[in-house]
Amino acid sequence: MYLLSAGSGLILLGMSGKNRLLVVVHTDRHEKIRIISARKAIQKERRQYENYEK
Repeated sequence: MYLLSAGSGLILLGMSGKNRLLVVVHTDRHEKIRIISARKAIQKERRQYENYEK
């Protein structure tokens, strides 16, 4: 798992149960996690994730 801060939100890169690398942008508000967006990672993000995992 790879986590970045983006203003008031957080960007999380991680593997799904179907072995897909996903990018999820979320925020924590009032003790609740709110998902802003979720999508399959692009090649640049995949390389960043793979380099982080090493």
